[in-house]
Amino acid sequence: MSMRRHGALSDGFPTNQQKECKAWDVILEACQGNDQLTERLTQLENNLDMKNLLVNYTWQWQGTMRAELVLKARQGTPAWFGLTELESSEEVISACKWLLKDNIFLHGDINLKQRTYDKTKPWMNQGLVLLISDQFWSVKEDAIKMGKQNNLYLEFPDALLALCASAIQCALRGFLSNGKLKGMGSVVSFTDETYCAEFSGYKSLLSEFKNNTPIFYKLMKMDMKDTLKKVSLDACSMLKKTSTMKIDKEAIEEAAAFQSDTPRYY
Repeated sequence: MSMRRHGALSDGFPTNQQKECKAWDVILEACQGNDQLTERLTQLENNLDMKNLLVNYTWQWQGTMRAELVLKARQGTPAWFGLTELESSEEVISACKWLLKDNIFLHGDINLKQRTYDKTKPWMNQGLVLLISDQFWSVKEDAIKMGKQNNLYLEFPDALLALCASAIQCALRGFLSNGKLKGMGSVVSFTDETYCAEFSGYKSLLSEFKNNTPIFYKLMKMDMKDTLKKVSLDACSMLKKTSTMKIDKEAIEEAAAFQSDTPRYY
């Protein structure tokens, strides 16, 4: 698994030790079959300076993926959440503050003007799927390269959702800082230091969601697939069978109860 794919599907914000282990495994795998390179890597095992250079060089591809992702989140979030319809900086700040409260921005059916959203639809805001489509389903991107068989992007793993939620949150925090939707003053850094805890928090939130409401968790993933088919022709061709999103009364009540009892991270 490449560094970009590992960052998207497994761990967007790993610890330094995890970085070193994963990057070194990738390097060793890439050198398999070449005796000279394998022997050279064995010699470098105890040369920490050279090993760190190789690890950092390998890991930069995940950093590039994260930078691209948060840039697309900053570009798309204003339209996805209706921020472009606001006239003043004060309105933008007030709206972003509301969206960030209790992770409202993750819910479906958000009405920014009325300040309403559907509490029974956590993790069902279309902005998440739109960001995934923009970043990973465009021409020559990783989801396309994986093909139809065992394409993990179609499963919407928790790590991917947590990473995209973190990117959108980062964009909203930037707009909140000065009420502007463009410019350097509206940018919050998306780095290990600033977003490792938030990423872990979202993964924990999804894990609790899955454990407490497994039925609705599956329905949420089905809804994401349906949305992806509508926004990505390539994904649509891989998902030939149309799944219909049906949420029965019991599932809705279950989700609502979970949503009110779940501890907040932000």
